[in-house]
Amino acid sequence: MADDCPYFTMKLVKGRTLAALLAARKTPTEDRGRHLAIFESVCQTMAYAHSKGVLHRDLKPANVMVGAFGEVQVVDWGLSKVLRRGGVADEKRAKESLHSVIETVRSGPRGAHGSSGSDSLVGSVMGTPAYMAPEQAQGEVEKLDERADVFSLGAILCEVLTGKPPYEDGGADSVVVQAARAMLDPARARIEACEADAVLKRLCLDCLMPAKTARPANAEEVARRVHDY
Repeated sequence: MADDCPYFTMKLVKGRTLAALLAARKTPTEDRGRHLAIFESVCQTMAYAHSKGVLHRDLKPANVMVGAFGEVQVVDWGLSKVLRRGGVADEKRAKESLHSVIETVRSGPRGAHGSSGSDSLVGSVMGTPAYMAPEQAQGEVEKLDERADVFSLGAILCEVLTGKPPYEDGGADSVVVQAARAMLDPARARIEACEADAVLKRLCLDCLMPAKTARPANAEEVARRVHDY
């Protein structure tokens, strides 16, 4: 700038969020093919990120932008993490720095109204509780890998299929407890009862497994299963 202050530019992303599109439906079955196509694009984006050793850690419909011509972009990477094998230091080194937390505009609380289960939390528990893997909700930062994002993909698919994320919104603290304890029985019942094909139900349930070793290994595997369907 004129006063020597640095700046950078970013692409202006126009469109509607997947959250807005899902909220506009009259029933979860409405435009399901379109929403599944959007979901597949999200999986492909995350497959690329995972191939580079990058986790998003805040995947949710509100962080998926859909353009006027169907283009899909995963946004808000403010809580992303680079795995050690990606060649860049992660939280352990960041904790030694004065700037240990990356926060984006949408990651903060809703002003005087406080936060809810769909807001991002910054701190030892990073992400959005309603879509969060158990290990992430427990603050096990060093143990997170691609399967934390896989859980969140399953949570998005759960909302596409049933109209709701896995955990019922009872305020941020309540949802964090549900996520940390993997209280998924109501979500499983909703998934089993929905009108989707059995293949989609199975994929959703596999992604939402409490034990991360039981989930698909990464977003590429999820994308392949969606594509095959």
